[in-house]
Amino acid sequence: DFTDIIQLPVVKIKVSSLLHKLALSHSETFKTIIQSVCMDSVLPIELETELLNITGEEPEKVADDLCASDEMKRQRLDYIEQYKQQITHSLLEKYCLKSKEDSSLHFSLMFVEPLIHKEDRQVKEKCRSKSDSGMPCGTEELTDNVKISVLFERNCTSKTHAILLVGIPGTGKTMITHRICYEWAVGELGDFKFIFPFEFRELNLIHKYVTLRELLFSLFLEPGSNPEEIYQYIIDNPQCILIIFDGLDEFLGQISHDALQENKDTERLVPISELFTCLLHGIFLSGCTVVVTCRSKILKNIPMQAIDVVAEVLGFNHERVEKYVASFFPEEEIRKKVLFHLKENTKLMHMCFIPALCHIVCICLEHLLQASSSTSQLPQTITQFFVFMLTIFLKKEQKASIPETRLLKKFRPLITELCNLALKGLDEKKTVFYLEDISKDLKSFAPCHGLLSVFDVKKMDSSNDAGYSFVHLSSQEFFAALYLMISRTVTEAALNKKLSLKSKWNLKYKPKNEITENFHIFLSGLSSKDCQSFLCDLAEHSEILVQKKQKTIIEWIVKLAETQLTGPKLIELCHCTYETQDLALAQRIAELLKLKYELKNFRLAPVDMTALSFIVNHGTCLVCLEFAGCPMELDCLDVLGECKNVYSLRFRNKKYGNSFALALSKNICGMKSLKNLRLTAGRITSVGADALTRSFIYCPHLEEISLQDNHLKIEDMIMFLELFSKMEQLKKLDLSNNEINVNGILDLATEAAKWPSITDVYIR
Repeated sequence: DFTDIIQLPVVKIKVSSLLHKLALSHSETFKTIIQSVCMDSVLPIELETELLNITGEEPEKVADDLCASDEMKRQRLDYIEQYKQQITHSLLEKYCLKSKEDSSLHFSLMFVEPLIHKEDRQVKEKCRSKSDSGMPCGTEELTDNVKISVLFERNCTSKTHAILLVGIPGTGKTMITHRICYEWAVGELGDFKFIFPFEFRELNLIHKYVTLRELLFSLFLEPGSNPEEIYQYIIDNPQCILIIFDGLDEFLGQISHDALQENKDTERLVPISELFTCLLHGIFLSGCTVVVTCRSKILKNIPMQAIDVVAEVLGFNHERVEKYVASFFPEEEIRKKVLFHLKENTKLMHMCFIPALCHIVCICLEHLLQASSSTSQLPQTITQFFVFMLTIFLKKEQKASIPETRLLKKFRPLITELCNLALKGLDEKKTVFYLEDISKDLKSFAPCHGLLSVFDVKKMDSSNDAGYSFVHLSSQEFFAALYLMISRTVTEAALNKKLSLKSKWNLKYKPKNEITENFHIFLSGLSSKDCQSFLCDLAEHSEILVQKKQKTIIEWIVKLAETQLTGPKLIELCHCTYETQDLALAQRIAELLKLKYELKNFRLAPVDMTALSFIVNHGTCLVCLEFAGCPMELDCLDVLGECKNVYSLRFRNKKYGNSFALALSKNICGMKSLKNLRLTAGRITSVGADALTRSFIYCPHLEEISLQDNHLKIEDMIMFLELFSKMEQLKKLDLSNNEINVNGILDLATEAAKWPSITDVYIR
């Protein structure tokens, strides 16, 4: 590519002699090419002079042409710089920042970068194994946490660079796109001249066909002057363009990648779905950078062959939670109290690993501590936190202190209307609402109480219209679930129709149409006895009907447990049960799930493990937990160590190495009922083996150990054999498929013969 390479010093030195040779053999064609390249303003001015001389132009004409070309260059650069400043101002205004200095202070205070794991393997490796939930199965090694800027590293500018950000709801995908816009606005992403951010929830409102130019200008920002020049620059320099599409899982259009047409005409009218596809595949603006965010569950519907980088957004860890708390609470005294309560409450800390929930927890803790209330009143579930947050937001706008019951009854009609809007939106797969969707009273009530956000929505004529949305999709799901519980129009039969949770993760052959993720979890949480008084204060009907609806939800949870569930749905069932905080229900669910929990090929978070352990610990029998190809943070093992009713624990994953073994060894001692441990197909070496052998002696009932298919050497295996002298109950040891030769096998056989209690040792 002439534009890319011409700036290299070695090219400038040698280009003259090379072009002389080309000019001799292709004089007329070459002359046209050189003149065209010079007029396109991609060359330094001194190089233009030399190249035009090669074409044989008269010196006077060359000088005149160069002056004209130079003037055109300056004008074009002015137009480009003006539009860049126009975009910068627009983005700073969008995020309520007056200047770059303000933006720097704001983002440094309130933006804590979530954990990001990047995978940039070849497409075949990416697609080789997929989970039920659509995420990579976790058997491939991911790099350590990376910075946002690393995602934009590329080797080739002639091909579109597609970046996919995936993750569960609330982990910070949208906030990362805001951060990217901020970094560009303050000059930290200097490789891009222009940035064009879009949200699919707003693109859903565009029903007509559009051109590429209309997408960039009419639906984002129309240039203040010379739009033709600027658009031509975009077409000619796609490598300088960054386009962001946030929330693919919320897009209502049908995206097809099977019958793509290689029609590069950017002036043709196409639906938004096709325009997105053409940009992603490089049919339009080949060489630009495209960032797409989506929830994990629709990953199978994305053409992975078009993706260069897959980055999984994992949310926070302990360090990032502390950093967020430090930015949220500037006063040292209250900050220390909050951190103390989080460190004392492991479940609460793990809830904060999801940034969206971390924000809600901070709001609730701030209110409790400022009100001098006892933190024993802290909510225990996600649903309870949303309930608490609603009452806090209502109280903030009251001049005088009003009891919670009176406050809820005072605003009951408006809260019910808000809940109805939320449910209607979910039914219509709608997350952005216009003025005509909302009553005058609700427009006055919801935004000022922080329950709806207001923003500008671009229309096709480049004008703005007021748009309304819930602060997060999870918030919309909570209010939609609340409507089913408090509305007099929703009967038990109508509630039953909403309780549809398929046992299979049905994504293989058709896209998942639902935009909900936590709707059933919130419904389950509202069935809790702890929420009964809250519901009665808001309900348009009697307390008896509230109780009947709660009973209907409990019965649905039981019915769901009676079906055969895949791994992700099993975890969702555990979350639903945990939200009820009903110990008798947890015991019944444990009985229905029986003895074996098989979890395969999807990521597990600490909050998932908390919900799982709630079921296991309240069961009456010992169970087998099997994790195959499940990526998990090491904090999950802290929760797992509290599971007292586990007799068999099985892990199979090539990602599990020494750090995993070290974390497991610290927690396995607490599993007093453990009889069988399998840690296979991993990357454990001497370091992990040493930690495990030290912990095994504190497991009084451990009878079988399997470390098959790891990276153990002969000395490691002998160390495991020596366990038989310390553990009388140990009967079976499987060390097969490790790094051992024939002589090593003989040494092990000799060592094994010393221990008559051994029943089976596998060392092939």
